[in-house]
Amino acid sequence: MLDPATIGYELLIGAVVGFTIGLTGVGGGVLVVPALTVLLGLPATTAVGTASAYAFLTKVFAGIEHWRLKTIDTAMAHLFLAGAVPGNIAACLAIGHYKSRASDPAALAALQSHLKTFIAGVMVFAT
Repeated sequence: MLDPATIGYELLIGAVVGFTIGLTGVGGGVLVVPALTVLLGLPATTAVGTASAYAFLTKVFAGIEHWRLKTIDTAMAHLFLAGAVPGNIAACLAIGHYKSRASDPAALAALQSHLKTFIAGVMVFAT
């Protein structure tokens, strides 16, 4: 059972990240994953999965609203999806393959470490 201070800390982090995402539109990879891994100590694979679920849920509602407002460039969205969907599938398959082969704790720790390094590199080069 978590103590009230820990719950409050996690809620505060969630509120700050949620407010920042709502204000700027910058999200999952830049704010949620580092908050989950660095501040809350989750494993990198768990943080990526959690951020992906959060991003999916928020983007569904944002997409509906943007569709209603007619602020979507559908041609650009199709081009983006043509690369993003296969890229996401490839990443999921690669992580699943690596994780299924990593039955010993040392190999799983190596996966987590490599994933954290990769995420950090992407954040550095993306900003």
